[in-house]
Amino acid sequence: PTATSVPLESGEPFGVTEGDGRKTRPDVAGHPELGDCQNLVVWWDETARRIHGRFVERTWRGPTINVSGDYSATGPPKVAYNVAARTWLVVWADVTDGGAHVVRGRYVKCAATEDTVFTIGGEVATDDQPAVAATREGRFAVVWRHGVEGGKSRIMGAYVTEKQTRAIKAISDVG
Repeated sequence: PTATSVPLESGEPFGVTEGDGRKTRPDVAGHPELGDCQNLVVWWDETARRIHGRFVERTWRGPTINVSGDYSATGPPKVAYNVAARTWLVVWADVTDGGAHVVRGRYVKCAATEDTVFTIGGEVATDDQPAVAATREGRFAVVWRHGVEGGKSRIMGAYVTEKQTRAIKAISDVG
């Protein structure tokens, strides 16, 4: 990856984002054996309504990646790295053109997005507040808040592999 040198002393804070806008709610995931692509930092650019990311290390940072592509973001991202799949999955909340609230996802490999953005959750309700974790089998476990009528909600979950959402299940009762 093309990187910017960031001379740092051990433990000294360093900038991850640049430019104008309101960049908030970062998340980071990585693996100590990945070299230049060890840590992927993702954040919500509230001004642009996009999810961005960047690989960072103690002494350099890679170029900014537009993770959400042409899709918007209505909430902060979460990211996990899967050793077996050798990829990161970034998830976030979005609203479709039809007004449905959905959870989106996109794979990221070393310094580049992989394939296209895909939908993980989204029914005729409000799906938001996603979180993601890796499994040993090369899949990702994704959970999110699923709003239902009357202001109630429950937690839903699904396994995601190869852009396929499998076994969406309610994890909690409505309440």
